[in-house]
Amino acid sequence: MAKGDYRKGDLAALGGFLALPFIVLDSTAYLSLDSAAQKLVLDVYRQYTGKNNGRMSPAFELMKARGWKNETTLSNAKKKVRASRLITVTKVGTRKKGNCELWAVNWLKLDWSPNMEIKPAGHDYMGFLELKDAKIDPIPERHSKPPLSLVA
Repeated sequence: MAKGDYRKGDLAALGGFLALPFIVLDSTAYLSLDSAAQKLVLDVYRQYTGKNNGRMSPAFELMKARGWKNETTLSNAKKKVRASRLITVTKVGTRKKGNCELWAVNWLKLDWSPNMEIKPAGHDYMGFLELKDAKIDPIPERHSKPPLSLVA
């Protein structure tokens, strides 16, 4: 009799992992970002635990551990990511310690909590997608073959 749990724990040895849909990586919003802004999206998304979308922070103190060395570069990347609609700012931060900006990624549902400065409906879910990113043709007749007619 074969052992049924021969793979149990295989992924646990790797640590955690994130699912990043191709629809995000192939979107115009993501591809139009420069490399620093793309890295910021991934570094912030690295904080995702499965139940904290809306409570991930791009604070410099956290990003230093991910290799960010310059606050100006980080600040410029933040501006570009905010403009891309890949994220929603759920709480506006200040320079005061303990009051950092919080983000939600827009390809996942918001894990709303009362301390956020937006309502659940304020989350721009999938707002980064554009019609030109769609893989479905809005005019299906364009691809249908004309009916055959018999000519005698």
